[in-house]
Amino acid sequence: MRFSKIALVLSIAVLFCFEVSAKPRTARYYENMYKHAKKMKEKRNLVKEMYKDIIEDYAPIISNIIDEQYNYGIEKDKNSFKDYEEWIYYTAMCAGSLKLSNKSEQLKTIYTYVKTPIYMGTIAHVLALTGDKDGVLPWLNEHLREMNMMVRKGSGSISYKEEIVEGILLGMKEFKDASSFEHVFFATVPNYSEKIRKLAREVLSEITDNPAPLIITFVNAEEDFEIIKDLLDYAHKSSSSNEDKEKLYITVLDRCLGQMVENNPENMAYKPKVEQNAVFYLGEVAAKDPLAVKLIGEKWKADNKDKSGVSEDTNVKLTNIDALRKIATPEATKILLENLKFYYEAGKEGFGTGYGTKEGNKIFIAVIRALGEIGTDDEDVLMALNLIKVSDEFGAPVIHEVEKALEKLQ
Repeated sequence: MRFSKIALVLSIAVLFCFEVSAKPRTARYYENMYKHAKKMKEKRNLVKEMYKDIIEDYAPIISNIIDEQYNYGIEKDKNSFKDYEEWIYYTAMCAGSLKLSNKSEQLKTIYTYVKTPIYMGTIAHVLALTGDKDGVLPWLNEHLREMNMMVRKGSGSISYKEEIVEGILLGMKEFKDASSFEHVFFATVPNYSEKIRKLAREVLSEITDNPAPLIITFVNAEEDFEIIKDLLDYAHKSSSSNEDKEKLYITVLDRCLGQMVENNPENMAYKPKVEQNAVFYLGEVAAKDPLAVKLIGEKWKADNKDKSGVSEDTNVKLTNIDALRKIATPEATKILLENLKFYYEAGKEGFGTGYGTKEGNKIFIAVIRALGEIGTDDEDVLMALNLIKVSDEFGAPVIHEVEKALEKLQ
């Protein structure tokens, strides 16, 4: 019985101690304790303790500590540097929890005193938590832009700074601002680790569900056609309206047609892919702007002069044809008819559009089918098809396709 009473008393004492310890200490207590702290480790421990049970009453003391750190500068003693960084780290965490927006400028400077990437990344994130959008967001954007430039120039591995990039992205996620879109997008490409790319994709989705207009604003300034291709593909998969997507595709195609890239091997490889995707996507949205057809026509003329590759060139032209078939406007019909006449003359001369009879027939037949499916009553189209029908220059497959098209048109 006596043992049971002792156990009961001890249990109550333990519970009482737990209740007392669970209650946050007063700001006055920490002010007094901090005033007498001389060593860096003591200061770190006190700030760490405050962070565990952070309350609004601690705002003045945390604010004063930030001022102290700002004026203190960088710790010169290597033996104390770890405690010094953690002193800053936990102070910044407190500032974020307390939303001390009036301390963001000091924190941005203090950030430069820290050397450990994970602490730097955390402080970058915490800066956003203070809520000072005007002061912090441009800083985050510029910081990520600098990181991106390092990657693009290939100046060493970015992995050792991955924690910094992660913190910057988390900070941008707090603001969800369109001004960050371009910088965040670059972090989705393979130059970064999959962890960073996944986070960047999450941030992008929260910034906007209509990226096409944002992409238009900076695509003309982008010199890397691989990035332009990625931007184009991203917009196409997005929930942007077809109208906004069409404007983007036209902008990109117009940019491609006016851009010379002979001195850049990588751009020479990606520019044709960008052009072909832009044309394909214009067909997918059944572009209504006559400029889309005009640009496809200009591109097709350039394609007819290009003898760089047989199957690749055929696929490019088939993409042009299919896009115009889907657009199905009188302007699209006119471009198809111009090329039908071009291939007719080429076929009569016997060089099969320059790519052999088999490849020439693929393109020729695709144009004929497209005109038949559009269903035009244009007399010039009917005359052109009938000329092919009575010609001795073309084989049975071509004649058969002409007859089917004429049945649809007459």
